[in-house]
Parts: sequence; C-alpha cells; structure tokens
Amino acid sequence: MSCAEDDVDCAKALAEIYEYIDGEMDTERLEAVQSHIDGCSHCLGEYGVEQEIKTLVARSCACSGAPEELRQRILAKITQVRLTASFGPNSASASISIHTSSIPPQ
Repeated sequence: MSCAEDDVDCAKALAEIYEYIDGEMDTERLEAVQSHIDGCSHCLGEYGVEQEIKTLVARSCACSGAPEELRQRILAKITQVRLTASFGPNSASASISIHTSSIPPQ
C-alpha cells in the first residue's frame, strides 16, 4: 500500500520507523520517510504511537541506573573477556585480576 506521492510505501516506512525516530538513517532516506509520514495519515498515526511508547519507556527507565556493584562486576568481566581474547584462555596474563577502578575510561 502506498498513500503518498513518493517512492516509499507504508510497509517500508513502518519497517524503518525506529531508525527514523532515532535519527539513524542517512539524510536522503530520512527525508523520504518524513515525506511519506507527512502525507499518510495511517503512517503518521503509527509514528505517533511508536514515538509515545519510546518516550514512556525512556521516562520509566531514566530514573535509576545500574547499582555500582553490578557496574563494577560487568566492567571486570569485560576486562577479563578482553584479556582472554588478547592472550588466550591458558595464558598467565589472562588470569590477572584487575580492579576496574584502575582502568581509564575509553
């Protein structure tokens, strides 16, 4: 189905709605989807619903971050995986204990 005088049909526009909402498409594609949404009441309604859901989720999740202990455990595990990938699982270097507070931010 195509509702507007453009090269974007509804199925394609709706399949790309999240990339559109997040601004994760190139300018040409963004403009094509925007033009379609502007001319198609069905897709405009779907866009509004998806935008509202994204806003509600962001509002619900924004109030609390991960506990510091969990954050530290995750960072330590990432470091361990990186060392294992770099030096191999049987290397003495891979089993070095690293405190994440000593790792500079990247």
